[in-house]
Amino acid sequence: MTDEYAERVGYKSLSTLAEAVAGCKVEYWKLPDVQVVFKLPPPTKGYKGKTKKSYRAGGEAGYRGEAINELVKRMI
Repeated sequence: MTDEYAERVGYKSLSTLAEAVAGCKVEYWKLPDVQVVFKLPPPTKGYKGKTKKSYRAGGEAGYRGEAINELVKRMI
C-alpha cells in the first residue's frame, strides 16, 4: 500500500487510511485491490508440541486463548 493508493480510495494519506481502518470507519476487506488473506511462516525454533494434537492435549492445533500472542510473535 502506498499514499497513491490511499488517495485513489478517497483518503489524504496512508496514515489516515490506517486510522480509518483501526477506528472501524472502513472495513479493510472491502477496500478494492486488497488481499485479505496472508500467510505466516512457521515459528522460529519450530513448534513445541505435536501439530496433529489439540493445544489442550499438549499439541499445537486449535484454540489457545492468550497463548496465541506468543506463537504469532515467533512467526513474525
